[in-house]
Amino acid sequence: MIGEILGEMVLRLSASALISAGAMSLAPEGRAKGAVRLACSLMCVLCLLSPLASLEEGETEAWAESYRANAERVSAEGENSARGQTRLVIERQSREYILGKAKELGEEVRVSVRAVWQEEGYFVPWEAEIEGKISGKGRLRLGYIMENDLNIPASRQRWTDGEE
Repeated sequence: MIGEILGEMVLRLSASALISAGAMSLAPEGRAKGAVRLACSLMCVLCLLSPLASLEEGETEAWAESYRANAERVSAEGENSARGQTRLVIERQSREYILGKAKELGEEVRVSVRAVWQEEGYFVPWEAEIEGKISGKGRLRLGYIMENDLNIPASRQRWTDGEE
């Protein structure tokens, strides 16, 4: 039903746009052109609204409700997609930061980071998994960096030597 109405709107609007373009090109300058412009604008508005007039009583509300529900669904999907992308960016940047600090310390590690959504409305790095042979001093320094720079406390840092 919605597809038919939208298709009819597009068809009528396209036809009115072609007629309007022809009328505007033929209209003489001055007041006559202004009157033609007004008539063309009204014709376009009528072409947009006329399919809605063909709906039976009750169908208008159903159509509007269906349209609103679809709009909310699409909006929610877009928001979820944006959140997912933001989470991935935070995780990637945090991972790269930890890898860079490990390299500065002369340590070779593999890192994964998981970010979580905060009530304040943003993602934060939540936990990190560090895998590789790392010296005791390197582990202490890297753990300190993660805790102070990324707010990932030692309790959410997972260390493995990579030989499992």
